[in-house]
Amino acid sequence: MRIVSWNLAGGNKREPVERIEADIALFQERRRADAHEHELWSGKLHFKGLSVRSHGLYSLEAMRCPGELPRYFVPMQVSGLERFQLIGVWAQNDDPDRYVRGIVRAVSLCRDQILAQPTVIAGDFNANACWNDEHPADRNFSALARQLDGLGLVSAYHQFSGEAFGEETRPTFYLHRFPHRPYHIDYCFIPKSWLPRLRSVTVGTYSEWTKWSDHVPVTVELDDPIG
Repeated sequence: MRIVSWNLAGGNKREPVERIEADIALFQERRRADAHEHELWSGKLHFKGLSVRSHGLYSLEAMRCPGELPRYFVPMQVSGLERFQLIGVWAQNDDPDRYVRGIVRAVSLCRDQILAQPTVIAGDFNANACWNDEHPADRNFSALARQLDGLGLVSAYHQFSGEAFGEETRPTFYLHRFPHRPYHIDYCFIPKSWLPRLRSVTVGTYSEWTKWSDHVPVTVELDDPIG
């Protein structure tokens, strides 16, 4: 199974989107008009929303969590070779849900639902441990990582690379598309029980993707379940 997350930075990006081969693809800042029948699209503005696309043997169905969630914290049921919950994320600077704070709140609201079945949380978190001091200690990125760990979820990139949060060597975002302003802010958290199946995690390069977006795709590949 291949899961890809990429922030398109708006606009018509049909060409690079079609280059992405994935069983599940999450696109932030995707136009509603570009979504097709196998996509779930969520957004306030038709030209910029969160889209999740399935391919092949996998299908998607919208779900709900209790309580009022941030606009782009979107749970869905994935069916196919295996059944799991997928939560698409695109963190916003909305008061009081400023970036990572909103994800922490949303995870708390969906706690029981996350524990009820295998869950993947992926997307543009707009957060990194290097900005911990800009948020309350119980709602910064490190607090989120601990919260997810307590729910049995770990970052695929960090497990595969062995790198620590805040010390990533592969950026997923280049501020204003400047190569000297790199940050790692896009993640895919998977169940710890899936780690034996984790085959690879790749991050796109600046040179290949900067002509389309200030973000690069993050790709997680897992062996299919046995039986």
